[in-house]
Amino acid sequence: MESFHKLVDPRPDVQSGVLDQSAYAASLGGLLSRSKAGKQYWDKKEFDKLTYHTKGLDDALDDIRVRLHEGRGNGFRQIETSFGGGKTHAMIAMYHMCRDWDVIPVVIDGTDMDPSTETVWGEIQRQLDGAITSMDGKVAPGGTEILKLLDRPKPVLILIDEIAHYLDGSKGVSAGASNVDVGESNMAVQTVNFMQKLFSKVGQLPHVCVVISLPDKDQVLEKSYYEQIQRVAGRQRQIITVATDDDIPHIIRRRLFDTDEMIISDRAAGIIRSYVDECIAGKSIPRDEAEAYAERFGATYPFTPDVIDVLYGRWGSYHTFQRTRGALRLLSGVVHSLLKSDRPYITLSDIDLSVDAIRKELTHHAGANTESVISTDITGAGGAIQLGDIGVRVARAIFMYSFPAEHKGATRDDIKRAAFTATDGQPVVGDTLDQLRRSLFFLELADDTMFRFTHNENMNKILDRAKRSVSDADADAMERRILQERAGSKFRRTYVWPDHTTRVDDIAGLQLVIMEQGDIEYCKQLVTNVSPKSGRVNQNALVFVMPSSDGVLSTSIRQLLAIQSIRQRMPLKSEDVGILEKAKKSAEGGIDEGLRQKYTDVYLPNKDDTVRRCSVASSHPDKDRLPFGDVIWKKLVNEFQIAERLDPDLLDGYNGEPEDIFNRMMRTCGERRPASLDVVRAAMTQPAEPPVSDSKNTGNSSLIDDYPPPSAQPPRRPDNPPEEPSIPPVAGVHCTDIMKREKMAVWAGSIFTTLSNTPTTTVRLTVDQKSENTFNVTLDMTGKIPGDVANGIRESISHDGEYREDKSW
Repeated sequence: MESFHKLVDPRPDVQSGVLDQSAYAASLGGLLSRSKAGKQYWDKKEFDKLTYHTKGLDDALDDIRVRLHEGRGNGFRQIETSFGGGKTHAMIAMYHMCRDWDVIPVVIDGTDMDPSTETVWGEIQRQLDGAITSMDGKVAPGGTEILKLLDRPKPVLILIDEIAHYLDGSKGVSAGASNVDVGESNMAVQTVNFMQKLFSKVGQLPHVCVVISLPDKDQVLEKSYYEQIQRVAGRQRQIITVATDDDIPHIIRRRLFDTDEMIISDRAAGIIRSYVDECIAGKSIPRDEAEAYAERFGATYPFTPDVIDVLYGRWGSYHTFQRTRGALRLLSGVVHSLLKSDRPYITLSDIDLSVDAIRKELTHHAGANTESVISTDITGAGGAIQLGDIGVRVARAIFMYSFPAEHKGATRDDIKRAAFTATDGQPVVGDTLDQLRRSLFFLELADDTMFRFTHNENMNKILDRAKRSVSDADADAMERRILQERAGSKFRRTYVWPDHTTRVDDIAGLQLVIMEQGDIEYCKQLVTNVSPKSGRVNQNALVFVMPSSDGVLSTSIRQLLAIQSIRQRMPLKSEDVGILEKAKKSAEGGIDEGLRQKYTDVYLPNKDDTVRRCSVASSHPDKDRLPFGDVIWKKLVNEFQIAERLDPDLLDGYNGEPEDIFNRMMRTCGERRPASLDVVRAAMTQPAEPPVSDSKNTGNSSLIDDYPPPSAQPPRRPDNPPEEPSIPPVAGVHCTDIMKREKMAVWAGSIFTTLSNTPTTTVRLTVDQKSENTFNVTLDMTGKIPGDVANGIRESISHDGEYREDKSW
């Protein structure tokens, strides 16, 4: 789709981005002094280019012309718009028509007058006569004097704007007319008296018309004088409505863009249809409301209808925003910020809060403390930006719907309409919204359906602060407790963070030692000594686990402790209970992941009185949900560092009873590590396999391909072997070993017999004669090799042999 700025032409001042705030601040008084107003207001041609003539404005101009020239109709009019803004602009249009009508204009702008030195009646005479003569007093003139003042050869149009500001300094100026003493009275009282007489006498002058605009009541500081003016005007006035809500988008579009209305509608039709269809599919616009929405979009393009509704209906309720004036200031900046984008239209999510001018315009109305909401949750590195562009777009939309607070925020459908793009559809917006709800600090859910930002920290922020306040000592204590609780049952004993005063028992059985720090020298001390005065006998029985990064584990532990603290010290809303429960489940899951990530390096005693790093424990989730200690055990079994079953041939060279052999293995660093004494006993009770005669080996080196299955059966397992979990297949097995002739023949025959049911496996067995009765054997297998077959081969390799697997399956 085409970008919006290729379909509509932004006016030069919008394109330049260099906009004086006065560009949108229509001032009636500026018509008398060009230095106080932009050319677009005092120059009629420029003004007409930027003015959308509503039906209400055209009707009002015609009625006033008839009054001035034909004397028909009410001589006192109060100008209004249905949305509160645009009144001054309409009065400027009336002023410019005075030349065409051959009418004398009089302009009273309360913001340009000093009540201590200037009066309304004096200013009227100054503009009519060129000087103040008979109207120089501070006491309001009588009705006869007013009639005499306004009785002129030509019709007179008096335009009165911002009178409330003159009366009480309603924009915070202390020197309002109410503060200027006039005898026993004050200038505000005198001005109200004058207005009452003016409104009543103007009916006697058929070629005079007075038009006044009054602000909304909530924009006035001193309401008593405002109410008096309203009462006085109410007796005489005729209300004229120069613009309605339906006129708003046309007024804005005429001011910001130089493209004809009909051309815009034709060019944008396809884009509007595509947008509405996406919203129907995403269920953010009900199907039976789609055509009405599309029709409105045709009038508001390039802005979606929601942009206009939110600015006028919500932000417009701030008296500082000034509706049309505020909307134009903001939207001109938004359009300028998007001139290099490919956006086909402008939604609330396109209001870029990282642009300084845009952000300041909004925070000026919503409050300075809104800056922290934006910087923390929307533009800051730790906020919505973590979810990418779609996260920021969702957060911007919520922000625009959030203020003023009484409007309670945005529905899920509101946000979907604003935030979705061609690459991130409405379902993605919904998912992103749920993620932001769990992570942002000022986002809350109101009435279970409305998302909004507030100035108050939500439970996410409270939880984050509580996490930061958790002491290192408390976090360490909990980590130690978790490690102890999750030691499992495989190792005879488990020691967590032993220090130099802790005794690690000297027993003939495998023990797990979880180190607090990666201190290899201390591990070596534990291998050789039980205490400074006592050496260790069972040096091969220790298994050390060293820590590495603890990011996830530390965060999860602190989160659990923070949740406990919050629940104990503060009352919780139902929404907060749900947030904490989800955070608790997340932290508990993070404990398992954190343990796998932090405690990964496994060290074992070596033959030279050192310890060697033998493996890295898996950082992947354990599908069997084993205790942490049992995960380490399983890893060492898979790496042939712990033997849960021994081939009898592997005990060649060991003499004595099972207890003697087991004790020797526990005492000698680098020896095999049977899981228990029962493993040795089981191996010694298996009957020896008969040798296979007629070995195929001849010469010093031979390559055996397609070895025919011998009659020998693979080694028998002990009766009632322990159940083993299903082991995934591997893609390759590569091993070397030194074997006696008899064992080699049985071993090779066992392999080919076992693989007879897996014809897709390729086997290469290389045998090099080393001496008369010993051979170097190399086995290479590729294909889909059953996991239990690979384990059987691995366990048949001697301690000095080498074994490697390809894990791609």
